[in-house]
Amino acid sequence: MLRFRIMLALALAGLSGIQSMSQARPVLKNMLNSRLAEIEITSPLDAQIIQDAGGIFDHYKGPKAHVYLLPEDFEALRVRGFVMAWLPEVREEHGALDQYHENAQIQADFNSYTTAYGNLFSYQSIATTPGGRPMLMAKISDNVGTDEAEIEVKYIGAMHGDELTGLENCMKLIDTLLTGYGTDPVLTELVEDYEIYIMPLMNPDGRDVGTLGQRWNSQGIDLNRDFPDRVWDSVNTVAGRAPETAAVMNFTATRNFVLSANFHGGAMVANYPWDSNYNGTDTFSPTPENALFYHLAYVYSSHSDALFNSPEFPPDGTSNGADWYHVSGGMQDWNYVWMGDKEVTFEISNTKSGPESALDSLWNDNRESMIQYLLEAREGVRGFVTDAESGGPVRANIMLANIPYLTYSTALNGDYFRMLRPGTYALTFSAPGYVSQVVNNIVVVDGTPTLLDVQLTPLPRPEITVTPNALTQAVPLCGTYDVDLTIGNTGELALSWSSAEVPFSTSHYGAPIGADVGVTAMRRAARPLVGWISARLERRLHLLRTIRTWGHLLWASRFRSSVRLTRRSAWRRTAGCRSRPRQPARRHTPICSCRITQRRKICWLAGGMT
Repeated sequence: MLRFRIMLALALAGLSGIQSMSQARPVLKNMLNSRLAEIEITSPLDAQIIQDAGGIFDHYKGPKAHVYLLPEDFEALRVRGFVMAWLPEVREEHGALDQYHENAQIQADFNSYTTAYGNLFSYQSIATTPGGRPMLMAKISDNVGTDEAEIEVKYIGAMHGDELTGLENCMKLIDTLLTGYGTDPVLTELVEDYEIYIMPLMNPDGRDVGTLGQRWNSQGIDLNRDFPDRVWDSVNTVAGRAPETAAVMNFTATRNFVLSANFHGGAMVANYPWDSNYNGTDTFSPTPENALFYHLAYVYSSHSDALFNSPEFPPDGTSNGADWYHVSGGMQDWNYVWMGDKEVTFEISNTKSGPESALDSLWNDNRESMIQYLLEAREGVRGFVTDAESGGPVRANIMLANIPYLTYSTALNGDYFRMLRPGTYALTFSAPGYVSQVVNNIVVVDGTPTLLDVQLTPLPRPEITVTPNALTQAVPLCGTYDVDLTIGNTGELALSWSSAEVPFSTSHYGAPIGADVGVTAMRRAARPLVGWISARLERRLHLLRTIRTWGHLLWASRFRSSVRLTRRSAWRRTAGCRSRPRQPARRHTPICSCRITQRRKICWLAGGMT
């Protein structure tokens, strides 16, 4: 029976792998009715079979794994020959003195911190969960209300609503940073040189189920299987994801995080990427920067006696993620691939939420680790990327060697922080509209960041001139007005042209109206038409200046054009228009408001002049 099951596992695994690779995204099951089972693992492919059947691993080390399964999936695996049994549902109930926070208590503490440390602490709700609870993100920094050119780091706790030890350590770290500022030199450095973001509770709906919470969100989704994945779900979109996942993705995209971590319970290990691989198996799967990720995991582990001496993960309490067990859709892989953010997952307690008496010792064992881990964000190369002509900041891509996983400079200040281990490196700086620049022989030493400012030279670009550059003209109801425009390109690069139209909406005496608007010009010998280009393309190509006469025009040479401005009523019952015979429809005729002004962005360019 065992031999037959292994052969069947091989066949099914191969088929499953082909199907998974062809799908845009694996479908996550609603796990609200799941239970924890213990399963014997006799083959390296067993774990893949279990996951393909819908199982979610909670813990796996040695011949037995603890896996969440729906009853029907449990039965399907049992029929295949797996030796397995349901685990008893034993949950330690907490007493009145226990200090585990619920979401409302977190918000109350945050309000108190805002009052007591208004210059150092702020918080916001980045989204509301399906259960109506705010997802609270704290920020700690000097000048907390200003977005400065400082190192941005992030801690997230309790993305599984029943793993609460990380939540409590995050709350204690916030308090430690605030109360230690100005007296402890290390804590003062962190507050002054960093912008520290901490979300103690990513899954408030799951946390507030019963006394100790549940792993899933209110929709039965495991949030740490729900992120885009470079192998199995390689489209970086929030579409179809849990609201909590989408909220963290959207918020992270607004920042420029250098280093992050997320905290779990149920094991003792510092787990670093990759979590997934192309085989879908539990095998060592290093990133191109494995030395850096291992070092980060080691720094945290080595400052925690309990974690460093974890008996399941000798010799130092660390593990490559997929070498422990394969996970698709994990947050740490997503941060590295798409956000340029180095993240490690820390399992900090064998119990997901122990008694209140254990919380202080848990904090004491992790306090130094949480601080020293953040200090690692200083290591490597840092500086500013600016425009060589204007001196303004540039949002640039920063690539190490040929590694496709980029880091970035900020659009606001142009600052960047590229974490690196000691050595000699080459970095490539690039940005749309600029000449790329490669900087070789960058020496990085331990303990001191290497300072490197880079100026990028703009590529040749067109320059637009329009005369007149502003227009205000009253047009009688159903009337017309003609204006001559002189349009020229004085830049260094020729422009292409387009006649695409875009929808436009404004208001007409309080009623919404809209029309397709565009720009046309008299066709003259060897002269192109004037066209329209959307503001999105303008931002992407950095080619155009905004024209005050409400439009973004493309052309290849200077010419004169006669354009007719037409105003027609949005309501057919308006006096004056109703009684007149209907005219043949014009392709570009918009419905316009009473006055034609640049400030109100009234659609004014109309009519094909042939």
